[in-house]
Amino acid sequence: MVRSIDFGKVADIYDTYVRADFDIEFWLGEACRKGGRVLELTAGTGRVSIPLLKAGVDLTCVDYCPEMLAILKRKVSDGGFLCNIIEMDITELSLPIQYDFIFIPFNSFSEIIDRKSQRRTLAHIKHHLGEGGVFFSTLRNPAVRSGGTGEKFGNLGTFVSADGGTLTVTFESRYEKASGLVHGFQLYDFRDKCGKPVGMRKMEINFRLLSKDEFEQLALDAGLEVVDLYGNYDYAKFKDSESPFMIWRMKAIQN
Repeated sequence: MVRSIDFGKVADIYDTYVRADFDIEFWLGEACRKGGRVLELTAGTGRVSIPLLKAGVDLTCVDYCPEMLAILKRKVSDGGFLCNIIEMDITELSLPIQYDFIFIPFNSFSEIIDRKSQRRTLAHIKHHLGEGGVFFSTLRNPAVRSGGTGEKFGNLGTFVSADGGTLTVTFESRYEKASGLVHGFQLYDFRDKCGKPVGMRKMEINFRLLSKDEFEQLALDAGLEVVDLYGNYDYAKFKDSESPFMIWRMKAIQN
């Protein structure tokens, strides 16, 4: 997979500015309810992985970014957890066993921006589902997320870094409605304890917002069928023009 977002550039600071926990209880509930072997795709530095491991989930983590996985491995070691951590491109997913529960959190499927790779990824996931297995994928709802075509600017916030300084993250992006593609970048402004600038970074971002119909067709083509579609992590039913997310619960179509 072409790295539509090269998280290796920000792996060392990712946990400083990505502190979201709104979905943790959802994943804990679903993984523990299903039981068995759990496969987390695009695990990153373990934002979701570590809470699952603390709950005793039998977890395997996959991500293509070695810099992010190095941080996850350190957290797993420090916590004394058992976890199989695999560096792999999920568009080429190939593991020796099947799983009872597979999920892609944090809208990460949208980072696979070409159709061929999207289809291949979903086909691989279907192949890795055990009998009665469940697959979850989360996506942003384009009707809510896009904000219309054209340029968009924003500030993700200012965060206190480990050395007592601050990190301010801003972004600029452009949405192309016809293709669903979003192109842009994030800027990282580092300052010391006194507010003096000490560095800058820039990371390009590219992802594709998929409509409900697009994703459902991709899934069907890969042999997956929809069991439920939620619009948020409180299990609210999806509403086309209102729901912030599309949270897909799927299973393999039986031949």
